[in-house]
Amino acid sequence: MLLFHILFACEKQEEIVNDCVETVTDTAIVQTEPSLEPEEEIEEEDFSMWDMADLRILSPLPSQKIAIGEQQEFHAEILNIDGEIMEFEEIIWSTNQNEDWRFTGSQFTDATLPVGEQSIKAEAILPNNNRLVYAIGGVRVQHPDAGTYSGTTTIDATITDWSGNETIVSCAGSAIVEVDLEGTTAVGGTSCVLQLFEQDVDTTYDFQIEVQSPDLGGVAIADLGITQRDFPLTGTIGDGVLAAAWTDTVYGTVLIEGSMVLQRVE
Repeated sequence: MLLFHILFACEKQEEIVNDCVETVTDTAIVQTEPSLEPEEEIEEEDFSMWDMADLRILSPLPSQKIAIGEQQEFHAEILNIDGEIMEFEEIIWSTNQNEDWRFTGSQFTDATLPVGEQSIKAEAILPNNNRLVYAIGGVRVQHPDAGTYSGTTTIDATITDWSGNETIVSCAGSAIVEVDLEGTTAVGGTSCVLQLFEQDVDTTYDFQIEVQSPDLGGVAIADLGITQRDFPLTGTIGDGVLAAAWTDTVYGTVLIEGSMVLQRVE
Protein backbone atom coordinates (compact mmCIF):
# COMPACT_ATOMS: atom_id res chain seq x y z
CA MET A 1 0.00 0.00 0.00
CA LEU A 2 2.76 2.41 0.83
CA LEU A 3 4.41 1.78 -2.56
CA PHE A 4 1.12 2.47 -4.39
CA HIS A 5 0.69 5.83 -2.67
CA ILE A 6 4.24 6.82 -3.50
CA LEU A 7 3.81 5.97 -7.19
CA PHE A 8 0.46 7.77 -7.34
CA ALA A 9 1.95 10.87 -5.77
CA CYS A 10 4.84 10.86 -8.21
CA GLU A 11 2.49 10.61 -11.20
CA LYS A 12 0.41 13.53 -9.91
CA GLN A 13 3.52 15.59 -9.34
CA GLU A 14 4.75 14.78 -12.86
CA GLU A 15 1.43 15.95 -14.31
CA ILE A 16 1.72 19.22 -12.40
CA VAL A 17 5.29 19.72 -13.60
CA ASN A 18 4.34 18.87 -17.17
CA ASP A 19 1.42 21.30 -17.04
CA CYS A 20 3.70 24.05 -15.78
CA VAL A 21 6.24 23.35 -18.48
CA GLU A 22 3.59 23.45 -21.19
CA THR A 23 2.14 26.70 -19.85
CA VAL A 24 5.51 28.39 -19.61
CA THR A 25 6.51 27.13 -23.04
CA ASP A 26 3.27 28.43 -24.66
CA THR A 27 3.71 31.83 -23.02
CA ALA A 28 7.31 32.07 -24.18
CA ILE A 29 6.31 31.37 -27.80
CA VAL A 30 3.77 34.19 -27.83
CA GLN A 31 6.20 36.71 -26.36
CA THR A 32 9.33 35.84 -28.30
CA GLU A 33 8.08 35.41 -31.89
CA PRO A 34 7.17 38.92 -33.28
CA SER A 35 6.20 39.47 -36.97
CA LEU A 36 9.32 39.96 -39.05
CA GLU A 37 7.75 40.66 -42.48
CA PRO A 38 10.22 42.70 -44.58
CA GLU A 39 9.18 46.24 -45.65
CA GLU A 40 8.62 46.72 -49.39
CA GLU A 41 10.95 49.22 -51.05
CA ILE A 42 9.09 52.02 -52.91
CA GLU A 43 10.73 52.90 -56.18
CA GLU A 44 10.45 56.54 -57.26
CA GLU A 45 9.11 57.01 -60.80
CA ASP A 46 11.62 58.43 -63.27
CA PHE A 47 10.35 61.66 -64.88
CA SER A 48 13.67 62.64 -66.45
CA MET A 49 12.21 62.06 -69.92
CA TRP A 50 10.20 65.28 -69.44
CA ASP A 51 13.26 67.40 -68.71
CA MET A 52 13.91 70.04 -71.38
CA ALA A 53 10.56 69.28 -73.07
CA ASP A 54 9.06 72.03 -75.23
CA LEU A 55 5.47 73.03 -76.10
CA ARG A 56 4.35 74.58 -79.36
CA ILE A 57 1.04 75.49 -81.07
CA LEU A 58 0.59 74.26 -84.64
CA SER A 59 -2.95 75.57 -85.20
CA PRO A 60 -4.31 78.22 -85.34
CA LEU A 61 -1.53 80.36 -86.75
CA PRO A 62 -0.48 83.84 -85.59
CA SER A 63 -2.53 86.62 -87.27
CA GLN A 64 -4.90 84.05 -88.75
CA LYS A 65 -8.40 85.24 -89.71
CA ILE A 66 -11.29 83.00 -88.70
CA ALA A 67 -14.93 83.51 -89.66
CA ILE A 68 -17.45 84.09 -86.87
CA GLY A 69 -18.88 80.77 -85.68
CA GLU A 70 -16.42 78.70 -87.72
CA GLN A 71 -15.07 75.60 -86.01
CA GLN A 72 -11.31 75.86 -85.89
CA GLU A 73 -8.70 73.15 -85.45
CA PHE A 74 -6.66 73.52 -82.27
CA HIS A 75 -3.44 71.53 -82.28
CA ALA A 76 -0.48 71.66 -79.91
CA GLU A 77 2.28 69.19 -79.21
CA ILE A 78 5.04 68.59 -76.68
CA LEU A 79 8.50 67.64 -77.93
CA ASN A 80 11.32 66.07 -75.96
CA ILE A 81 14.91 67.25 -76.10
CA ASP A 82 15.44 65.19 -79.27
CA GLY A 83 12.47 66.79 -81.04
CA GLU A 84 10.26 63.71 -80.72
CA ILE A 85 6.53 64.10 -80.02
CA MET A 86 5.50 63.04 -76.51
CA GLU A 87 2.02 61.77 -75.71
CA PHE A 88 0.35 64.28 -73.42
CA GLU A 89 -3.30 65.36 -73.46
CA GLU A 90 -3.51 67.69 -70.45
CA ILE A 91 -2.92 70.84 -72.49
CA ILE A 92 -5.20 73.68 -71.40
CA TRP A 93 -6.24 76.33 -73.96
CA SER A 94 -7.46 79.86 -73.20
CA THR A 95 -8.01 83.25 -74.88
CA ASN A 96 -7.74 86.79 -73.56
CA GLN A 97 -11.10 87.65 -75.17
CA ASN A 98 -13.18 85.50 -72.80
CA GLU A 99 -11.96 84.11 -69.47
CA ASP A 100 -14.67 81.42 -69.55
CA TRP A 101 -13.37 80.00 -72.85
CA ARG A 102 -11.23 77.01 -71.83
CA PHE A 103 -10.62 73.65 -73.49
CA THR A 104 -8.30 70.72 -72.75
CA GLY A 105 -6.54 68.46 -75.22
CA SER A 106 -3.64 68.27 -77.63
CA GLN A 107 -5.87 68.35 -80.71
CA PHE A 108 -9.58 69.05 -81.22
CA THR A 109 -11.96 70.83 -83.61
CA ASP A 110 -15.23 71.12 -81.68
CA ALA A 111 -14.67 74.68 -80.44
CA THR A 112 -15.37 78.18 -81.74
CA LEU A 113 -13.52 81.30 -80.64
CA PRO A 114 -15.23 84.50 -79.49
CA VAL A 115 -15.32 87.50 -81.83
CA GLY A 116 -12.34 89.83 -81.74
CA GLU A 117 -8.60 90.06 -82.14
CA GLN A 118 -7.01 87.91 -79.51
CA SER A 119 -4.08 86.10 -78.01
CA ILE A 120 -4.46 82.32 -77.60
CA LYS A 121 -2.47 80.43 -74.97
CA ALA A 122 -1.71 76.74 -74.47
CA GLU A 123 -0.42 75.59 -71.07
CA ALA A 124 0.77 72.24 -69.70
CA ILE A 125 1.90 71.02 -66.27
CA LEU A 126 4.22 68.06 -66.97
CA PRO A 127 4.64 64.96 -64.78
CA ASN A 128 7.92 66.42 -63.47
CA ASN A 129 5.94 69.56 -62.43
CA ASN A 130 7.55 71.74 -65.09
CA ARG A 131 5.11 74.31 -66.50
CA LEU A 132 5.13 75.05 -70.23
CA VAL A 133 3.31 77.98 -71.86
CA TYR A 134 3.05 78.90 -75.55
CA ALA A 135 1.02 81.83 -76.90
CA ILE A 136 0.17 83.24 -80.33
CA GLY A 137 -1.24 86.69 -81.06
CA GLY A 138 -3.15 88.61 -83.70
CA VAL A 139 -5.76 85.88 -84.28
CA ARG A 140 -8.87 87.64 -85.58
CA VAL A 141 -12.32 86.10 -85.41
CA GLN A 142 -14.48 88.22 -87.67
CA HIS A 143 -17.28 88.46 -90.20
CA PRO A 144 -16.23 87.42 -93.72
CA ASP A 145 -16.75 91.03 -94.91
CA ALA A 146 -14.84 92.63 -92.04
CA GLY A 147 -11.60 94.42 -92.73
CA THR A 148 -10.07 97.54 -94.23
CA TYR A 149 -11.15 98.64 -97.70
CA SER A 150 -9.23 101.12 -99.84
CA GLY A 151 -9.79 102.67 -103.25
CA THR A 152 -10.95 105.74 -105.11
CA THR A 153 -13.90 108.07 -104.64
CA THR A 154 -15.28 110.12 -107.52
CA ILE A 155 -17.40 113.23 -107.02
CA ASP A 156 -19.35 114.84 -109.89
CA ALA A 157 -21.08 118.18 -109.43
CA THR A 158 -23.58 119.35 -112.07
CA ILE A 159 -24.18 123.09 -111.82
CA THR A 160 -27.21 124.54 -113.61
CA ASP A 161 -27.18 128.30 -114.22
CA TRP A 162 -30.16 130.64 -114.49
CA SER A 163 -30.48 129.97 -118.22
CA GLY A 164 -30.51 126.18 -117.83
CA ASN A 165 -26.98 125.57 -118.99
CA GLU A 166 -25.11 122.83 -117.15
CA THR A 167 -21.50 122.76 -116.05
CA ILE A 168 -20.04 119.53 -114.73
CA VAL A 169 -17.02 119.57 -112.45
CA SER A 170 -15.43 116.50 -110.98
CA CYS A 171 -12.77 115.43 -108.54
CA ALA A 172 -11.35 112.17 -107.23
CA GLY A 173 -9.64 111.16 -104.03
CA SER A 174 -8.56 108.16 -102.08
CA ALA A 175 -10.96 106.58 -99.58
CA ILE A 176 -10.53 104.18 -96.69
CA VAL A 177 -13.41 102.37 -94.98
CA GLU A 178 -13.13 100.02 -92.00
CA VAL A 179 -15.77 97.32 -91.55
CA ASP A 180 -15.93 96.16 -87.92
CA LEU A 181 -15.20 92.58 -86.86
CA GLU A 182 -18.90 91.78 -86.39
CA GLY A 183 -19.58 92.94 -89.95
CA THR A 184 -22.43 95.25 -88.88
CA THR A 185 -21.03 98.78 -89.24
CA ALA A 186 -18.40 100.59 -91.30
CA VAL A 187 -16.77 104.00 -90.98
CA GLY A 188 -14.32 105.89 -93.11
CA GLY A 189 -13.70 109.00 -95.14
CA THR A 190 -12.45 110.66 -98.30
CA SER A 191 -11.65 114.10 -99.64
CA CYS A 192 -11.06 115.90 -102.91
CA VAL A 193 -10.93 119.44 -104.29
CA LEU A 194 -14.08 120.40 -106.18
CA GLN A 195 -14.35 123.62 -108.17
CA LEU A 196 -17.66 125.26 -107.33
CA PHE A 197 -18.58 128.73 -108.58
CA GLU A 198 -15.04 129.25 -109.84
CA GLN A 199 -13.56 128.47 -106.45
CA ASP A 200 -11.63 125.44 -105.31
CA VAL A 201 -13.57 123.84 -102.48
CA ASP A 202 -11.88 121.20 -100.37
CA THR A 203 -14.74 118.76 -99.87
CA THR A 204 -14.56 115.97 -97.31
CA TYR A 205 -16.86 113.05 -96.60
CA ASP A 206 -17.28 110.98 -93.48
CA PHE A 207 -19.00 107.68 -94.03
CA GLN A 208 -21.28 106.10 -91.44
CA ILE A 209 -22.48 102.85 -92.96
CA GLU A 210 -24.81 100.13 -91.76
CA VAL A 211 -23.87 96.70 -93.11
CA GLN A 212 -26.41 93.98 -93.75
CA SER A 213 -24.44 91.86 -96.17
CA PRO A 214 -24.63 92.12 -99.07
CA ASP A 215 -26.47 95.47 -98.71
CA LEU A 216 -25.16 98.77 -97.40
CA GLY A 217 -27.04 101.78 -96.08
CA GLY A 218 -26.24 104.90 -94.14
CA VAL A 219 -24.97 108.40 -94.88
CA ALA A 220 -22.06 110.22 -96.46
CA ILE A 221 -21.63 113.37 -94.38
CA ALA A 222 -20.22 116.04 -96.69
CA ASP A 223 -18.41 119.19 -95.68
CA LEU A 224 -18.67 121.51 -98.68
CA GLY A 225 -16.96 124.48 -97.14
CA ILE A 226 -19.89 126.78 -96.41
CA THR A 227 -22.39 124.03 -95.74
CA GLN A 228 -22.66 120.46 -94.51
CA ARG A 229 -25.00 117.88 -95.91
CA ASP A 230 -25.89 114.27 -95.09
CA PHE A 231 -26.20 112.33 -98.34
CA PRO A 232 -28.18 109.07 -98.19
CA LEU A 233 -25.82 106.25 -99.16
CA THR A 234 -26.55 102.83 -100.60
CA GLY A 235 -24.30 100.06 -101.85
CA THR A 236 -23.18 96.45 -101.70
CA ILE A 237 -20.39 94.45 -100.14
CA GLY A 238 -19.01 90.99 -100.82
CA ASP A 239 -16.05 89.03 -102.19
CA GLY A 240 -13.66 91.67 -100.93
CA VAL A 241 -15.32 94.59 -102.74
CA LEU A 242 -17.25 97.49 -101.21
CA ALA A 243 -19.19 99.71 -103.62
CA ALA A 244 -21.40 102.65 -102.65
CA ALA A 245 -23.02 105.75 -104.12
CA TRP A 246 -24.80 108.87 -102.87
CA THR A 247 -26.54 111.85 -104.50
CA ASP A 248 -28.41 115.02 -103.55
CA THR A 249 -28.86 118.65 -104.57
CA VAL A 250 -27.13 121.45 -102.68
CA TYR A 251 -27.39 125.24 -103.03
CA GLY A 252 -30.59 124.61 -104.96
CA THR A 253 -28.78 124.25 -108.29
CA VAL A 254 -25.86 121.88 -107.71
CA LEU A 255 -26.42 118.15 -108.08
CA ILE A 256 -23.74 116.22 -106.20
CA GLU A 257 -23.17 112.60 -107.19
CA GLY A 258 -20.55 110.54 -105.42
CA SER A 259 -19.42 106.94 -105.79
CA MET A 260 -16.64 104.69 -104.61
CA VAL A 261 -15.38 101.21 -105.35
CA LEU A 262 -13.01 99.86 -102.71
CA GLN A 263 -11.01 96.67 -102.41
CA ARG A 264 -10.29 94.92 -99.13
CA VAL A 265 -6.63 95.29 -98.27
CA GLU A 266 -6.54 93.52 -94.89
